[in-house]
Amino acid sequence: MQTIDRVQIKNRLEERKEQIEKLFNHIENWISGESEFRFKRSKPVTLKEEETGNQESEQIQLPTANVFRNITLVASLKPKGLWVIGANGRVDLLNKYESIILFDLSKNEEDFNWEISYSKKGQKRLPLNKSNLIWILNTLKDEHH
Repeated sequence: MQTIDRVQIKNRLEERKEQIEKLFNHIENWISGESEFRFKRSKPVTLKEEETGNQESEQIQLPTANVFRNITLVASLKPKGLWVIGANGRVDLLNKYESIILFDLSKNEEDFNWEISYSKKGQKRLPLNKSNLIWILNTLKDEHH
């Protein structure tokens, strides 16, 4: 079994932060042209890497964001799980009614390959792109629906 040292863990955490920033930049660009939606970065969340053996666990501040329809909050974007089986990480797109998972399937730092996983009438997975994101945002309930 391969062991991971502290430097590798710190590097991995910084990579996660960079990938989430890249995700948020894409989302912000995609919805900036949509007149009814607005993207706003929010207070960072602290995630703690699970302790392994006798080593101290690492913490990292990761960005969060909110998406508004006009002035109403539609959903929040919150990083979850620094280590995810089958993916590089995840960010939840959630509100008080629903939770949709965004998985990072990128092969390397230059790659951008995220997938939307949601369960309306059965589990569905879609590539994360502008049209699928706008479609998902339009299907989410907000306080006025």
